[in-house]
Amino acid sequence: MYGQPEDALKNYKSAYKFHLSWCQTLQTMFNSGKYEKYVVSTRQDDVLLVRAIGSNNKVYESEQKLHVCRYCLSTLNYKGYRYATKAQKDKIYNEFSLKEFFNVQNSDYSFHDMPKHDEYSAKTNIYPDNWEHVSELHRKLCHYQCERCGKDCSHDHKLLHVHHINGNKQDLRQTNLIALCRECHIQEHPHMRNLY
Repeated sequence: MYGQPEDALKNYKSAYKFHLSWCQTLQTMFNSGKYEKYVVSTRQDDVLLVRAIGSNNKVYESEQKLHVCRYCLSTLNYKGYRYATKAQKDKIYNEFSLKEFFNVQNSDYSFHDMPKHDEYSAKTNIYPDNWEHVSELHRKLCHYQCERCGKDCSHDHKLLHVHHINGNKQDLRQTNLIALCRECHIQEHPHMRNLY
């Protein structure tokens, strides 16, 4: 969570969603090699274990109510979601219940590839001990320039971040790392815009 105060981490509320179908989000993540970060759950109460990780790699765990993915609702056309008005879509989304979904939905939901882990067996995605060194070395090799837009960050090295392409912070292969300026990095994590 990039140096957020400890209180913010303890009270962190996840912006992530849960998925019910092979929607466009999961297809995109699968095709870009980022699907391993997803977990499977058999719970029916909309609650999952969420881990918030501080810059010191301290892990804060809490069970949180997550919201359903809107793309999944559209893919399944749940309760006519796909063709509903914005107000109707918001009502379906806000009133969604997993228990009701499994009671009324038939077996037309399926996944191209099931996640390998559940929320408890998944490894915590934390930075390795040598991350600062690896990050600095990669930025230096790129001459402190964004590898996407070419912005020069040599005047302030903190403006250039090193991003893990597949989302796995333990994967330090050069082919998995890309130096991105703040603006380009935000495009990779739009849900975390306020943290950069």
